[in-house]
Amino acid sequence: MSNTFLLETDFGWNGLLIEPSPESVQLLRKFRKCAVIPVAISSKSSVKLEIAIEPEFNTTNAADQKHHRLFKTSGRTIRVEGSTLSKVFVMNCVPDDFEYLSIDCEGDELEVLKTNDWLRFKPKLISVNHNFRSDRVSVRRLLEGEGYILDPINSQFSWDAWYLLPEVLEDRGTEYMASGRI
Repeated sequence: MSNTFLLETDFGWNGLLIEPSPESVQLLRKFRKCAVIPVAISSKSSVKLEIAIEPEFNTTNAADQKHHRLFKTSGRTIRVEGSTLSKVFVMNCVPDDFEYLSIDCEGDELEVLKTNDWLRFKPKLISVNHNFRSDRVSVRRLLEGEGYILDPINSQFSWDAWYLLPEVLEDRGTEYMASGRI
């Protein structure tokens, strides 16, 4: 289940959906209300990237393609536009302190997070899909280095690790703690 789909349909959330696969972009534009940005996040802007096109598993990460137990390759790849996360935010007038960032890109989460300008764009809450891969430790180091704290309750049994800024706890700490979430 998509975090943003649930937020959009059940809570009226609005945001950006970043998706490199043209086929997925068409489906998202048909069935979702949010703006869909058709790029692959890359360490450099304005570059062309080669991505694997698989209906159930879109990724630019070749290692994940080889090791994912569900991945059956069709061998089909395409070249798509690449951009840093920060450039996508700037081009789409994203506020510096937006509420929520969800990263789920089949193994490239750390590389995507590295493309953000953390001095400028500081979302209050971040969920990072990890599927219990070993690189989740590097993601945690990166985000803790940027001032985030891991929510141990929501992250313990989830495919996602949840990070929040300490001021979120200060602002909403009483209700958050009363909910038993920390």
